[in-house]
Amino acid sequence: MSREEAKNLLYAAREGAALASRALDPFLARLLAVWGTVYALGYGLFPDSGGAWALLVVAGFALSFYLGGQEARHLRTGAGRKLALLWSAFGLDLFALMLAGGGLGSGRSLAINLLVALAWMGSGVVLERGGILLAGALFALANALFFALFPALYFPLLAGAGLLALSFGLFWGIRGLR
Repeated sequence: MSREEAKNLLYAAREGAALASRALDPFLARLLAVWGTVYALGYGLFPDSGGAWALLVVAGFALSFYLGGQEARHLRTGAGRKLALLWSAFGLDLFALMLAGGGLGSGRSLAINLLVALAWMGSGVVLERGGILLAGALFALANALFFALFPALYFPLLAGAGLLALSFGLFWGIRGLR
């Protein structure tokens, strides 16, 4: 194989990987909209109701798994399998945090949200998408700042973040992002 052929083959492989990553965009946009809705409703209407939150989280996970089933062909790719594994681990860790319950005190919501941010950052790494990685990092930073500087406004600010995520997910899903 000539040097030029090898270079072209490497370029084609990179382009294929990028296309496979982009194929997951509609799925990720829907997930963002689903969980933005969970945040907007949970933090906006039921910030202190464990029962309402449990129902919202179960509904969010059920819908997420349903959407994952709809995108099964894309999730069978290397990146898709890694993404599914990452978010499955997130689900187990979230369940563990929820079991810890009151033992975490007022930091429970912060711990959960930092875990969410870590999962989004991991998704950015898996998909080699700096924008997703950055969004997760900014979400972590915003959570820490909201929690430390504006504790009385923490839940309303997260409800607003949920509305922002919902809006962005819908925009991303409808328009697509390049």
